[in-house]
Amino acid sequence: MASPLNVGDIYLLGRLAFKLGSAFSRGRKSAPQEFREVENQLYSLSAALQAFRNEIQNGLSLDSSSLPGAFKARNGGDEDVVGRIVESCGETLKHLEAIVEKYSNIGRSSDGSPASSTFRRWNEGIKSGWKAILWTKEGGDLMTLRSNLAVHTNSLNLLLGVIANSQARRIETIVNDNHEMLHDIHTWFTKNLENSSVTLQRQTTQTSWTEYQRIETFELHEGQGTGSQLVCPLATINPDILSHKKSKAAGLFICHCVVPGSQVSHRARVDSFALSPLSICTRVAGAERSFMLYKVADRTCGILKTLFVKNMARSDVAEVEDLFQHLTLDQTAPLICQGANNLLCFTNTSEGGPFRSYILNLIADTRPYKRTIGSVTFRSSSRRSFYERSDVEAVHILHYKSTDSDVFTEQDGEYLFFRYEDHAEIQLRYARAPHSEDTDIVRTTLNLTHSTQLHSDNAQKSITFEDISCVGYTAVGDANPAGDVGVTIHFSTLESCTSFRKKVEEMQLELFILTLQYPISVERTLWKLQAHTVYTEHFQVADAEVSILENTTTARFRLTITSRDGLTVISQELPETFLESLSSASKISFENPTFVVQLDESGIRRVKNYARGFNVLAFADVTVEHLFRLGLDSISTGERLFSMDLEK
Repeated sequence: MASPLNVGDIYLLGRLAFKLGSAFSRGRKSAPQEFREVENQLYSLSAALQAFRNEIQNGLSLDSSSLPGAFKARNGGDEDVVGRIVESCGETLKHLEAIVEKYSNIGRSSDGSPASSTFRRWNEGIKSGWKAILWTKEGGDLMTLRSNLAVHTNSLNLLLGVIANSQARRIETIVNDNHEMLHDIHTWFTKNLENSSVTLQRQTTQTSWTEYQRIETFELHEGQGTGSQLVCPLATINPDILSHKKSKAAGLFICHCVVPGSQVSHRARVDSFALSPLSICTRVAGAERSFMLYKVADRTCGILKTLFVKNMARSDVAEVEDLFQHLTLDQTAPLICQGANNLLCFTNTSEGGPFRSYILNLIADTRPYKRTIGSVTFRSSSRRSFYERSDVEAVHILHYKSTDSDVFTEQDGEYLFFRYEDHAEIQLRYARAPHSEDTDIVRTTLNLTHSTQLHSDNAQKSITFEDISCVGYTAVGDANPAGDVGVTIHFSTLESCTSFRKKVEEMQLELFILTLQYPISVERTLWKLQAHTVYTEHFQVADAEVSILENTTTARFRLTITSRDGLTVISQELPETFLESLSSASKISFENPTFVVQLDESGIRRVKNYARGFNVLAFADVTVEHLFRLGLDSISTGERLFSMDLEK
């Protein structure tokens, strides 16, 4: 019988999963590619455990004595299904923890504090012996471990969706009717863990060790005025920067143009760039995946400069983006702990809500418009009031992601759980007059959404935003919000006006893609599953997360399929008859309008709309296929019983 669970148990398991994922991550250059796949599963499992922790804190009870009888297995009725799954998850993680401790070198972070010890990287013995290691307590190989982790994650996600959905409706009959489904989930879960030969289906190839040392390269550019200059066509991030062996003398990048016996003149130039305490990295909005590194130290002249990373192969994008995210979080944590409040990161709170830390997620390159804005006019919705500024000093287009502030005070920093804002900010900064007052407006922020209406007037060389909300800030930080304002920005040249509109529309497209990839504010996630491969007649999505979302306002459902690297996003609005098709014996149709976002082979993002969706939706693994069907059944059962209860 599983032991009673509490929020502390779930929290510690989530932290352990995250810590083990970090161990696999830090050793990726000295370990096989399969380690990357296990790392991803560990992070997904950590996220699932974090979701359980959050639900417990919000009132969801996992104590078997307080749960309805439908949550107990049939074998004597004394086993808590949820408790057993979490307990088995803990056994898997603790077994893996022992392996990591045995085959890795454990070091401490640069501050030397005992509380911040961490796994540094795998030792040399792992290179030749990883295939012989018994990765699971049943004696399975690395693929069996990955399969088990996927089963843990899927079972937790699906059970959480079923339980939360049942408790949210407060109908005991829903829980009772889900008894058969929960038992099926438990049966499949037990079968997968007991049979160590069960693995996810995948194509296997013989890969030499040298292929695991593939280097993700990119072009490194230095910002020059309103443009940039190429520094190195084959650069990479210095791996020592991302480890706890940081040295103030370490260069941020490494040049890979050099081969034995040759000399490349820009090698010293590449090595001269180093992190400063203010350095931060963010992605540049647009179809091409590129990044901007702000305030990087140039050690040859002691000046902080802006660098750009461009032109990386599609196969390298996810790896490079992940490296930059780790780098940014390492840099941001001390700034937030010190109370920084700037364009790069800041801490804020809603009225009565918890503190959240905001980190720059996307930026549009607005350097060319620094001195091209002649004036900005503001008109109220009634058009009776008018306000104009002609002293615009700078303009920025920014988008932020946020997380709970307390993660930056935690030793292991659970950085995975970001919330992406549904709007971007167009920030207009004004030059301060010599005798200005503290109550004067020094900055105005326009809240840009993907649906904000705007139009250009070529004759006036202007762009007008219709009915946009904005906030004016004084020198002492007081905010003056205003809604449904018409804002017109006048430019000195038609070229800058046209170019600026393109930057705005690129950011709007980024915001639209975020609404496809993540739940919007009025949506809730009913359940989600991890799948090794999902097939349609048009696409094959590897390492996918499949979710069903419910719009709490319209009661409509949405299917999303997202690759783990974020390079493929599929979003389909399910029809109004979706529940009816679930309740009947007819085949479920996915032939509905579908948006698909993908990076092509050249690294350029494409957004397509398939009016007929797809008529094939299949999974490479039969376990996931079965859990997907159980998840759909849970929606059908819950909705049907809820309707019956209302009729009574």
